[in-house]
Amino acid sequence: FVTDRDDSASQAPAFTLYLAGATGSAASVVAPEAAGLPVGWAPSQNGTVSFSDDGRRVFFGSAAKPVFEKPDSTPDDEKVSVDIWNWKDPYLQPMQLLQADQEKKRTYQALWDIAGGKLVQLATEDMPEVTVGAKGDGDVALGTSDLPYRQALSWDGRNYTDVHVVDPATGTRQKVAERLSEPPRLSPDGKYAWWWDGEARAWMALDTHTKQVRNLTADAGVAFYDELDDHPDLPPSYGSAGWTDGDAGFLAYDAYDIWMLDPTGRRPPRDVTEGVGRRSGIRFRYVSTEDGGGFGRFRRGPAEAVPTNEDVTLSAFDLNTKASGYYRDRFGANREPQRLIWGDALYSGARKAEDADVVLFDRQTFREFPDLWVTDASFSSPRKVTDANPQQAEYSWGTEELVEWTSNDGIPLQGILYKPDGFDPSKKYPMMVYFYERNSDNLHRYVIPVAGSSSINYSFYVSRGYLLFVPDIPYEIGYPGESAVDAVIPG
Repeated sequence: FVTDRDDSASQAPAFTLYLAGATGSAASVVAPEAAGLPVGWAPSQNGTVSFSDDGRRVFFGSAAKPVFEKPDSTPDDEKVSVDIWNWKDPYLQPMQLLQADQEKKRTYQALWDIAGGKLVQLATEDMPEVTVGAKGDGDVALGTSDLPYRQALSWDGRNYTDVHVVDPATGTRQKVAERLSEPPRLSPDGKYAWWWDGEARAWMALDTHTKQVRNLTADAGVAFYDELDDHPDLPPSYGSAGWTDGDAGFLAYDAYDIWMLDPTGRRPPRDVTEGVGRRSGIRFRYVSTEDGGGFGRFRRGPAEAVPTNEDVTLSAFDLNTKASGYYRDRFGANREPQRLIWGDALYSGARKAEDADVVLFDRQTFREFPDLWVTDASFSSPRKVTDANPQQAEYSWGTEELVEWTSNDGIPLQGILYKPDGFDPSKKYPMMVYFYERNSDNLHRYVIPVAGSSSINYSFYVSRGYLLFVPDIPYEIGYPGESAVDAVIPG
């Protein structure tokens, strides 16, 4: 912990880092301007104090010691506020104002080695972000800096990054990559830094010891970028599941399947879902049932290794019918994924109890509230355990229907037609059309009838007797209005 007790008499007190033992006694370990800190720096109350996973290291934030500011005696009605804006500023003035408090409280990560009694300043003013591998215990750290490219954010909308490999024992660093369009992350054991390269449309990995960079997806023969993304920007990836045990392989997604990629380049890319996804039109994604699962692209924060010698759970989504469910697979075995549960609904959020054969998940449709269900690891005999929205039975609701047609440009499209309860096809109904990008994958998503901001609420209007048509729109870059007409009118 940090405290300013030792400097309480100062007009602008500086903080000291203390380490407390099991007996409750605490000793000062890093004082202001201690050896290893930059001149005039001290531990900061604005930083986070934490241990590495095995407790050998303590991480804390450091910064320049606070400067005493003489109280301003000017009456409030006589104070003048002036913002000075220079054309060379890294950020535009409105952005500077928004981030002023954050920048004032910025700290830079430092490390205290408990056994060695050594302080190492990791992050610096020109390399403000540092991540140490292996949950803080690794012999490699990754340092990043966007400082040279902050002006480019104003017109590119992208945070370019320079990358350094840092030695946590000494703080020495080596620049290994420049102007990456996405920030890299460390593999669980810290052997590799990895990132998505939108310009190369590939997953990249850097060996943190040899400093060699390798394109992991060049020889796979399928696209790992989102082929339907039509924004005027570099294409995003389909996402990844992360790394296997020992950083032996990287798991990345194409539109349907999951691929094992070798960071050493010695083994060719392997489709670990055996091409079942592409053949059947099903999108498979790895679910970590220990951290909540779901349909996310990838998890931020410390990554856990994906096992290859035991069964794993996959979420599955039919891109044509919008049915979904869960499958079982084993990435280290040459076998096809096995279906566990499936239906015309949206299944999500699967997570397993730590010490019992119990799995919790939720299931929803447009008219079925996402209540919680429990089952075992094989998803046999699932049962609903909550009834969180019984009042819905008191209201008229509606049903959803998937529709298909061809755009004026000859592109096959899908959309959703929502119909009110008691729909009579022999009668005429008022119809609303909500059109923006692609929404047909949300066919079975429950919509809570609440006030919205930039779009209409589906269930609110369908409940009041409206038909609601939600068509998919593929955009031609530069012609959003014409693209919408070509999709919506024939639909």
